[in-house]
Amino acid sequence: METLHNARNRDDARGPRARSRAVVVDRAPLYALGLSTALQAGSIDVVGQFVSMRAAAAAFEDQAVDLLVLGWPADMNTESALAELRSRPRAGAPLPVVVLVFHSRREQLVRLLHLDATAVVGRTIDANRLVAVVEAALAGNRHLDEALLAAVGGSLATGQPSSPAGRSRRPAKGLLTAREAEVLDALAAGKSIAALARSLGISRPTAKSHLGHIYRKLEVGNRREALARAFELRLLNST
Repeated sequence: METLHNARNRDDARGPRARSRAVVVDRAPLYALGLSTALQAGSIDVVGQFVSMRAAAAAFEDQAVDLLVLGWPADMNTESALAELRSRPRAGAPLPVVVLVFHSRREQLVRLLHLDATAVVGRTIDANRLVAVVEAALAGNRHLDEALLAAVGGSLATGQPSSPAGRSRRPAKGLLTAREAEVLDALAAGKSIAALARSLGISRPTAKSHLGHIYRKLEVGNRREALARAFELRLLNST
């Protein structure tokens, strides 16, 4: 499965593809205009720019809309906006949603992931980076900004229930062993290597060995990169 992690290496020789259609929602018109300008400079046509979810309601009923870029709506908070969107009946796959947040609180981040946000990034994201994230989301891939993970201490610990019914917890079957999957979940809970080893009943050297295997398989070098990559691949219990 291609993700933003390796999408930068796509072969552009496959020829031109149809432009996708996006809706932008944010209470700040100038900010929304900046988002729209960045997207339209890429491969996305912005077919609607709204200050509130209520104003955008009709656009979401249009099956020709391919993606929502959700900032800070004027009529509700971001989590409520995503929950309201997910409650709407929609034929086919859920609408991909790229969420832009001011700052990262662990509870907000986990809630957005639990509501099946396709990507979560900071509002100060670079224009070119935003286009890359949106294109990856349109391709069915997920992305979690490592800077947001850093802000919550590299932990996705949550009291939320596990993956919603009907969704496979680990679609990348076979990538990690059962023990490595347990280690990864402990890592997401913010546990230190010592705490991780104690909770799983293994030695610290064994825990470090498992982490090394996880980092190698995910092609990453640290905890934050591992969690961001695991989110993309739906390897985490709570996402």
